Amino acid sequence: FGGKVPFGYKVARAEANPATVRVQGPAEEISRMGSVDTVPVEFEGKDGPFKKDVRLFFDGQYVSFSPDRVTVLVTLEEEFVTKEVARVEVKAKNSSSRYTVSPRSVYLLVSGPKRILDQLQIGEDQAYLDLKGLQPGNHTVKLSLSLPSEIQVLGEKPDRFRVQISSPAA
Repeated sequence: FGGKVPFGYKVARAEANPATVRVQGPAEEISRMGSVDTVPVEFEGKDGPFKKDVRLFFDGQYVSFSPDRVTVLVTLEEEFVTKEVARVEVKAKNSSSRYTVSPRSVYLLVSGPKRILDQLQIGEDQAYLDLKGLQPGNHTVKLSLSLPSEIQVLGEKPDRFRVQISSPAA
């Protein structure tokens, strides 16, 4: 292959059609061949399966191939990864009252495409407590998460928080 596989992808499969070719040339040249290579196949702009007709290549002399070209089918698959995100500070939304939260942070275990997870920043806009409609007093509130749809939450600790709401802020 030529060039790098696009970030967040991996080569899942590569095959040539035809899978075998006839090689002609001096016996000593052919005997040192372990396999027949193609000219490099570029990945630029690719993010899934693709086909490419390519010439066969050998760095020795006086060798010919029949056929001298093959169709290469390459299957690229998106890489999925799991990431731990520790100590994300938890704040509340949708309340004009003063409040306290316990505990004050959450541990998350998330999974998804590498191209997204490597860029993902989880903060108070993505992990928060929704206090809408809650009156002053003590409450147990489930964590709300606003993450890209491709991201799966595998674990969150804790998943509920104690919230004490005081009188509205002046």
